[in-house]
Amino acid sequence: MIVPTANAMLTAESAEISYQVEHSDRIAVGKVTEIQRHYDHSIVTIKIKEWLMNPISSTEIKIRTEIGTNVDTEDEPRFTLSESAILMLTDADLENNTFQVTVGEPGKHSLSDLDEIVNEISKIQSAQNHANLEDDAEKHTEYTSNPVTLSNGSDYALDMDDDRIPVDESHDDRIATMITSLIAFGASIIFVFLLVKKAAHEPNSRRTYLIFFLIGIFTFYLSGYILRGIDPPQPIYLMFLVFFVLTGTGILATGERSRMFISKAFAISFAALIIISVLFFAYGAFSHMYSKTIDARLLQEEPDTFVTVTQEDLNAYPALKEAIETRSYVDANPWEWERTIEFLNGTYSVKYKGEYYEIGFTTA
Repeated sequence: MIVPTANAMLTAESAEISYQVEHSDRIAVGKVTEIQRHYDHSIVTIKIKEWLMNPISSTEIKIRTEIGTNVDTEDEPRFTLSESAILMLTDADLENNTFQVTVGEPGKHSLSDLDEIVNEISKIQSAQNHANLEDDAEKHTEYTSNPVTLSNGSDYALDMDDDRIPVDESHDDRIATMITSLIAFGASIIFVFLLVKKAAHEPNSRRTYLIFFLIGIFTFYLSGYILRGIDPPQPIYLMFLVFFVLTGTGILATGERSRMFISKAFAISFAALIIISVLFFAYGAFSHMYSKTIDARLLQEEPDTFVTVTQEDLNAYPALKEAIETRSYVDANPWEWERTIEFLNGTYSVKYKGEYYEIGFTTA
């Protein structure tokens, strides 16, 4: 029986690792676990040990080769069971995790080539990052038509319209803020007075007490508006001043002068103020607890101290894995955030697949 042989057209440069890395969709280290031979092709099952470039979540892939029981193709990769190799991969059917070896047999490497391949991947990715930075700089220059000049000792930073008015420290801005706050405070006093006065003439006293409860809640939000920009702890004292003014206005509007009514009115308003304050700060604490992110920044030089992490390590820390793969900020739940810090053991630089990353941990 004659087995037909097909010729593969390979160029001399296809044998170079740099060429293979540039023309590969992914690169992986794997072990052959199964070979299915068909008439004109074979399907080789590979168990992935480590992804070196552009990883996917699958730990098992299939490779199609144009070598079968009755067809042999020159320069196609040949596999044997249980062998391990580094594979340059081209996507064939990504949904079914099926690939082909880039440039055929030259794209299959022994494990002894690992360091050379990793170094070549690092060089190419560094060059791409440098090109991206240059593109970003060009775009920034292109779209920044009115650059801002900052003078030493000047408080006119970011004065985009060149009117010599400081953005955050303008005297006019402070005056405007003060005027709007006073107007809001005055309007609130009038509103509370009219509202309570109208309710006081109705026979149902429960409605009057409900209004005092709402006055306590309104005090909290009004204080947050009119006292913005004031450094603590003064806002707390001023909030209580607003509380006494609004509650006193409400009591004045009712015409009631009994100590029992005045005590109840103040107690109800104060209880509402405390409840809304506790809920607000509890929400803030909850948000602070869950507002945690992990980010990774590619380093161009080897840091003094670092932790070497593997694919298996990152599988146990998905937020850290995503941060390294995307090189961006990734939200993390507080438990994983703390576990990741403990895993790095005080070192905020890692080595992964021959590259170094600075890991950042932020919280609100």
